[in-house]
Amino acid sequence: MKKKTFLPFVILLTLGISLACSTLTNPASSPLPTLPPFQISLLRDDFSSPASGWGTGTDEFSSIEYSSGTLLFKVFDSYYISWSGPNLTDYTDVRVEVDAQNSSSSDGSMFGVICHEQISQDFYFLGVDASGYYAIGKSIVGQDNVYLAEGTSASIPGAGQSVTIGADCGNGTLALYLNGEMLASAQDSTFTSGYVGLFVWSDETPNSAEVAFDNFKLEKIP
Repeated sequence: MKKKTFLPFVILLTLGISLACSTLTNPASSPLPTLPPFQISLLRDDFSSPASGWGTGTDEFSSIEYSSGTLLFKVFDSYYISWSGPNLTDYTDVRVEVDAQNSSSSDGSMFGVICHEQISQDFYFLGVDASGYYAIGKSIVGQDNVYLAEGTSASIPGAGQSVTIGADCGNGTLALYLNGEMLASAQDSTFTSGYVGLFVWSDETPNSAEVAFDNFKLEKIP
């Protein structure tokens, strides 16, 4: 397992296994829950200023840089996850919402939110890819990922389109939203607080993952 850190907070991690294609589908028997309105704002960032403090850097494996009012991720290596956060604050019971423009050339490039990141680099991840796949998972260094919820949804658009990703992390519940509607939720209380961040994860195709994030919002769950 290979790691590299770009200060103040961005970690590049090679993963030994790929995201498996899931045969699960989203139930359609009832309307999906919607994202509750924000109430207590903790942090907002439109990425117009590099001074806002997100970790950035470029090497042979990936790049994270401020670009034209976005935080632009590019992943050059295969099966590689790159992520960045705004600070090293230990947050409890939070909701994240962010706009994402997916320009990846491979449908298997996943992107989304990291929450409850530990100093040991363990965390939860909640994301989607352009093939329609979504996942809520737990990453622990030195172990295979644990998928708490995964499936496919026709509501996830293909590459070249912009979406709004939402994530709730708190009170033992993890929930993933797309454009305000819930895709999935899961129960896990291994981590109860930690850092927050954004990630992009490549599949087997090198030089294929590219996502620009904008309008980041971090709120306290009521």
